[in-house]
Amino acid sequence: GCLFCFPLALFANLFLALSSHHEEYGSAKSVPRVREADLPMSNVAIILSVRRCLVCNGETRVSHLGLDLCRACTVFHRRSQNRTYACQSNTDGCAVNDGSSCRKCRFREIDKIIPPMTSSDSIFTTVKTIELSVTTVNEETQGPSNVSSDTRLGILERVSRSYRVLCETRLTGELSARACPPHPLEMNDDDFTPIAATQSACDHANRIFISSLLHFGSSAFPEFQQLKKEEKWIIITHFFYRFRIFETGYRADKLLPGPPDRTFSCYTMYVDTEIARSFYQDEAANRCMRKSLERDIPMNRERFHRLKLHREEFLAVATLMFWDIASLGVSHDLISTGELYRERVMNELHAFYRSNLSLDNYAARMGELLTFPGIYQRLADEMNSKFELLRLLNVFTDDTLIYRVSDRK
Repeated sequence: GCLFCFPLALFANLFLALSSHHEEYGSAKSVPRVREADLPMSNVAIILSVRRCLVCNGETRVSHLGLDLCRACTVFHRRSQNRTYACQSNTDGCAVNDGSSCRKCRFREIDKIIPPMTSSDSIFTTVKTIELSVTTVNEETQGPSNVSSDTRLGILERVSRSYRVLCETRLTGELSARACPPHPLEMNDDDFTPIAATQSACDHANRIFISSLLHFGSSAFPEFQQLKKEEKWIIITHFFYRFRIFETGYRADKLLPGPPDRTFSCYTMYVDTEIARSFYQDEAANRCMRKSLERDIPMNRERFHRLKLHREEFLAVATLMFWDIASLGVSHDLISTGELYRERVMNELHAFYRSNLSLDNYAARMGELLTFPGIYQRLADEMNSKFELLRLLNVFTDDTLIYRVSDRK
């Protein structure tokens, strides 16, 4: 039978059986739509008496399918299985949270945020996957990084190892390019000092970043390594901008104290509204940059300050962003690969919350994480539009790498 027909209590009990201990947890100090920053995550069930559906924005007092979905959206999704709808606007992009009645877009939005498990058999397959994932997520990596795609590892562990190599490559590359490079013994995350960004230094750093992302994809995901060059480039350039904005907020919250309009522009450089006054040689471009920083950076920093993401959550969102490729015109087989990665990383994230953090009610937090790919896609689209303006102002040329990447040329 269908998974959605199973009592939710059964689903919860299956996950509870995997938890080896239930310790008191209080390090995550805030949850979505809650401002009492000192309250622990374990109190989330008490705080969130009234929540908003992640799809239609309607009120709901009960989590459905483990997420903040209202009953209407849950029933609609169940009844829409194996049905075909037509988009009312013929754009496949209707905003369903503002009262739109487009059934195709509503179904698509629900499908994005729920784990794609549709049969009772998949419950028990998921349990076995989670048991394996808990073991691998809890292992501590010793010694030098292993950049090979070891498929015996859990997804988050593989991504963690590959991301560490990505960071090391960017760190040493950017520091070595400085006018006065630090001593090799100081080229590490603990000893380097962030400096103010310049346009030329950022151009060099972005070239390192994009090249390193290709190696990151191959080491984290064995399927990516087998793709044609054209397919790799499509995925990486699509991922680059979303991940870049997402990562700068995550790292700034942990490593960059200072004014709320300051953030990392690259791995070892920061930017703020004061730097933006003379970042480009064109005054109109500098005004555009300052306006963007004043609006976007404080919002991004507040988001991460409120959520205080764990590393596992950061890596999970990065994986979801990487494989969010359905709109890129790639093959059906590749889209299916992306959906499989989504399912597996969601399983590991469930296991992390239940077994590592001993949380029972984490639906609201996970639900907000699942909105991140869409949020940062919109921010990336806005940035691409600003780059087009910089091209018109002759700040960028057609050969400027970051401009070329923005158009995926």
